[in-house]
Amino acid sequence: MGDIPLQLLKTKNCVSFSDKHEFEVKPDKYSPVYVNLKSTLSDFQLRNLIVQEMSKLVPDVTHICGIESGGSYYASALSDVLEKEFLLYRTKRKGYGIKNSLVGSVPEKGDRLVLIDDVLATGTTMSTSAREFMENGISVSILTIFSYGFDDQIAGKYGVEVMSLIKFDDLVNTARAHSYITPDQERIVGNYLSTYLDII
Repeated sequence: MGDIPLQLLKTKNCVSFSDKHEFEVKPDKYSPVYVNLKSTLSDFQLRNLIVQEMSKLVPDVTHICGIESGGSYYASALSDVLEKEFLLYRTKRKGYGIKNSLVGSVPEKGDRLVLIDDVLATGTTMSTSAREFMENGISVSILTIFSYGFDDQIAGKYGVEVMSLIKFDDLVNTARAHSYITPDQERIVGNYLSTYLDII
């Protein structure tokens, strides 16, 4: 993992903490913490470091699938580095053309696939795609760059292996050590994230 948490904290608009619920993370849902890993795409050195570290965690698979759009770039880069089949999963199917949720090398029954996304919160988005693949006889695991720390609960609920390069505690510990978060912000963010357990 190296110094990736610190690099994320240093990257403009990538990680934000507040003592108020001011960041709209979903329609009408506000949070005191916001993690926007799309900001990493403007830094090729950080992108490469993340890909290198993620490549060490990818299990023995036949396919690497990016969840559009957060996982798109990193899944593509990982598939190139590891020389694996690549595809994208559209969370919203287009209303024209073939209207398919999959783009790229579509796996078949018996294949092994890892789903790639940037941020894992409650697992709702990932579970939809994982379930679709598993119902078609495809083995699925999940790998994200950042997780809010509920990997075990999500894995248990959906019956898939869940791995994360960086967990929330890693980020907060680094933020505390380098004065990117105040004690009040840390307390408020911690209280907010405890509500995620009611959703999982």
